[in-house]
Amino acid sequence: MAYKFINNFETTLTSAITASATSMTVASAAGLSLTSGEVYRLTIQNADATLYELVDVIAISGNTLTIERGEEATTAQVWAAGSVVLCGVTAEQLDKLNSSGGGLNETWYTATSNTLNIANGSKQKRTLAANATLAFTLSDGGDLTLILNPSTFVVTWPSITWFGSAPSLTASKEHTIVISKDGNLLRGWWQGAA
Repeated sequence: MAYKFINNFETTLTSAITASATSMTVASAAGLSLTSGEVYRLTIQNADATLYELVDVIAISGNTLTIERGEEATTAQVWAAGSVVLCGVTAEQLDKLNSSGGGLNETWYTATSNTLNIANGSKQKRTLAANATLAFTLSDGGDLTLILNPSTFVVTWPSITWFGSAPSLTASKEHTIVISKDGNLLRGWWQGAA
């Protein structure tokens, strides 16, 4: 299951729901879309946020959302029309992000392609078997750390603004290279193994 997040999403229930309801209708579901294996974790709350329930949206049809109730040990309850529905990061989401590789516990991914995609993780290793033209797939603000062993092969880099000089690769040595995306610009720095 992959959590999706939508920034600044807030709407209201258009009709009341019971504690056993498995769907809810909201004033607007604009911007919400799911593919297989994705969910939105939404919060339903009263006007002054003294009561709340976390639900997972598992399907969307217009403004009707199919939901799983009482997530993160909250209690499924009756909600009146007009109750607030919003998308905000929750404690469980942060914990899962950290333990699944999105945080401090991320493991190194062994890349087999010369296109290094952040979707495979922000920490990657690549050992070349031939001369290579490398490419990086990053979103704006993304950082990818690459451990590269060039052996005796030549590396061609995409357009990168290097802090200092472009990498001077040494045969059979590991090199740590960090690539950051700033708008349409790639920035990089590197360090060779001793």
